Amino acid sequence: MINNDIALKNVYDMLWLLTSNGSICWVQDGTLLGLIRDGRTIRWDRDTDIGLYHSTWKPENRFLLEQAGFTLKDELGTPDNGLQHRWMRAGVKTDIFFYYANEDGDFWHGAYLRNVIQYRFTYKPFKLTRIETSAGTMPAPDPPEAFLEAKYGPDWRTPKRQWHFAASPVNGARIG
Repeated sequence: MINNDIALKNVYDMLWLLTSNGSICWVQDGTLLGLIRDGRTIRWDRDTDIGLYHSTWKPENRFLLEQAGFTLKDELGTPDNGLQHRWMRAGVKTDIFFYYANEDGDFWHGAYLRNVIQYRFTYKPFKLTRIETSAGTMPAPDPPEAFLEAKYGPDWRTPKRQWHFAASPVNGARIG
């Protein structure tokens, strides 16, 4: 379990730093689910989640995050094939999932099981909006409910303690 206040402060700070440097990013996955459904992080979650268009990532972002006290714990995948970063600050992990465009105009991001097996999660194009949180306003997919349904299915409002990030999403597939 993570501390809600620290987790949301980390997400807010990370989004602010990245957005201020020209990256297009947003709160997503379990963090977005908790904020929309419960008004806070999910009580039993162990990390927070941010999405970012890979094409907007800048090398100096790493320096900016490190200057703000974040430590890069893992870099999974490759920049052109499903990059994922795992950052840590104040005992809370934040994943950055890098988004790539498909030939058909959809977007996907990778995530890794045991740091090796890649899963890809596909989304229809979406715009961004801002949502209110206890840490301040944050960018989020618009509408957030449609994004959540793409990942968690039509019953996304029902808490599921046995959720598995790789096997449970309705928009995911194992690669390889």
